[in-house]
Amino acid sequence: MRQDYDYLFAGGGCAALSLAWRLADPAFDGSRIVIIDPLPKTSDDRTWCYWTRDADPYPGLRHHSWDTAAVSGPGQHIRQPLSPWRYVHLRSADFYRHIQQQLDASNHFTYVRDYVTQTEDLPEGVRVHTRSSGSFMARWGFSSLPVRPAGTGIHLCQHFMGWRVRTWQPVFDPGCATLMDFHTPQQGQVRFMYVLPFSQTEALVECTIFSPASLPRSTYAHALDAYLRDRLRCGGYEVQETEWGEIPMTTYTYPQWQGPHMLSIGTAAGRTKPTTGYTFMPIQQEADAIAASLRQTGIPVPPPAREARFVFYDRLLLWLIRERGGDVHRILLDLFARNRMGDIFRFLDEKSSLGSDAWMLARLPWGPFMQALYACYMPQGTPYHPGTVHVPDHL
Repeated sequence: MRQDYDYLFAGGGCAALSLAWRLADPAFDGSRIVIIDPLPKTSDDRTWCYWTRDADPYPGLRHHSWDTAAVSGPGQHIRQPLSPWRYVHLRSADFYRHIQQQLDASNHFTYVRDYVTQTEDLPEGVRVHTRSSGSFMARWGFSSLPVRPAGTGIHLCQHFMGWRVRTWQPVFDPGCATLMDFHTPQQGQVRFMYVLPFSQTEALVECTIFSPASLPRSTYAHALDAYLRDRLRCGGYEVQETEWGEIPMTTYTYPQWQGPHMLSIGTAAGRTKPTTGYTFMPIQQEADAIAASLRQTGIPVPPPAREARFVFYDRLLLWLIRERGGDVHRILLDLFARNRMGDIFRFLDEKSSLGSDAWMLARLPWGPFMQALYACYMPQGTPYHPGTVHVPDHL
């Protein structure tokens, strides 16, 4: 097969650009790489946040970072220093601009502004068809396009609306990020406010909900307005930017490979943490692993599969979010009240030990988790039957 390219990206979002940035390294000089995506990435269409205590993959792109974090709820306010960790906020427009500059300087990237309509494997590579630009062949393909996950189980959605606001009065603490504030009616679901303050009068405030489906936009707007006026008593505010998003929270399995020569990446490969929605750092770890394997062997190899115990934890918590959503905030408040923030970060990064997991989880209320264990894993109690769980068509 005559190969038009060495590497092909179907989709040009965060996962594709993160890996492409690593392929701009001199080790890949001479490679021919094509990125197929209908729209150029230039706007500030995403907010990415992550915690880190190691070398930051993009230190010059930090928009803001915090060395203290808080979690609040009725009768509780937990505030902890994060050192040696930091919680980092990165604006997508800065990320896109930085990556684009690096790729343009490498001179071996081609961009095709079109939609991918079909992919097919060939004996020596992959062929990708587009709506109006013809077909492209490559030795290896990387797809971040949405795929339908396999299996049966729980599917929920983290959906949110965020306002970047300027308030008339100083109400924010720019040194402390509020990860969850449950001072908002739960209505049988997990609902909280997420506050990233940039100054005493400027912040990103998001209304976040975990549930089976998103709600009318007015629901989030009313909740944000009530929080700013009644909870923060800001005296008035101006909305400078609005963002909206939906993130899958699922026990379904995402395929690592879509064919012998087409590797899934990003959310399409299951890099989104099911119970939190955090994706940015798993994407960076994925990109590091694939680039390293290509340098060493010429074959892309994704990171190892998740350990079974973390899949087990996620399944129990997702069941509780779905079945007992109005009570979950008490469990999360207990988690943060009884553990150091760094230990929680390590647990969420899936880098904790089994012993530390047991110590952390043993101090949470056992009753709800025993109910979830029975429902998820006992045949006589499980509510899951093939065909009863709806997965949206876009997944």
